[in-house]
Amino acid sequence: MEQLLFEDYIGSNLGHQKDASVIRTWVLKQVSRGRFEIDNNLCKVKILLNGEKRTVIISNSLKTNEFRDLVYITSPMEPSLDFLYKKIGWSEEPLLICLKDYQDQFYKLGTEFENEYWYKFYSKTEIKDELRELYQASWIDYGKQLEEESIIYDELGLCGLFAMPYNMLFECFNEQCKERYGDKLFILKTIPECRYLKDGKEIIGDRFEVIEDYDLNCIEDVGKLCKHLVDLEENKSNTKISELNAKIRDLESENTKALDNQIYLSNEINRYHIRRWLFFLIGIICGIIICKFM
Repeated sequence: MEQLLFEDYIGSNLGHQKDASVIRTWVLKQVSRGRFEIDNNLCKVKILLNGEKRTVIISNSLKTNEFRDLVYITSPMEPSLDFLYKKIGWSEEPLLICLKDYQDQFYKLGTEFENEYWYKFYSKTEIKDELRELYQASWIDYGKQLEEESIIYDELGLCGLFAMPYNMLFECFNEQCKERYGDKLFILKTIPECRYLKDGKEIIGDRFEVIEDYDLNCIEDVGKLCKHLVDLEENKSNTKISELNAKIRDLESENTKALDNQIYLSNEINRYHIRRWLFFLIGIICGIIICKFM
């Protein structure tokens, strides 16, 4: 696979470098998704350029603040790039150290998300759309993939698959999303051994397990989806109720301990006063006896 140097495609005068803007953009997007490898003090990023895979090399010759500026001017509204821009911050560490830290912190195994569901709209027929091209989201025949196992995956192994969290699902029930992504919906779970990056608005990874597959044109499937969502809300409510009950039990336990301590202290004070009076009486009695024998 041909290797390119990232530093050759940045700067003010790139007329001599073909595809400079495309290469720069896709390298930064791949890095923002955690999809890179650091080896022998070099960062290797795989991209798709003119239908062919290329490896682009980033080194510490590029300063961290210069890299951060490139991220900002490339596509500041894209979630993963905005996420990378904010997480790198104003670090003075060498670039590859910052990128390694970013990957270690946010490119996580699927076990980190095992209790969460994810949602993905899709189409059984190919859809052409500018936004899909922006993400290099080529159409995938998921039906064919699911003939063998309940797993969908990025066939090129480059950009990964995108899925949304529960709280974003309702924002996407509109005609625009239907035309852009399709009228079918997967409910997904992450796979334990795969890695994913969650940028706050979506999760990106190579593979997902399909839990449910709904046709949003089918009233029966819509009913099943509604039941799933109601069950989720009910589970969330039950979890919160359980947490509140646990807190109440803890408070009651603390109150009981406090009351026990208060009773104990009160008894100790009473015993102290009793001993005091006993010693006083013993003193008087001893005094009388001593006076008698003098």
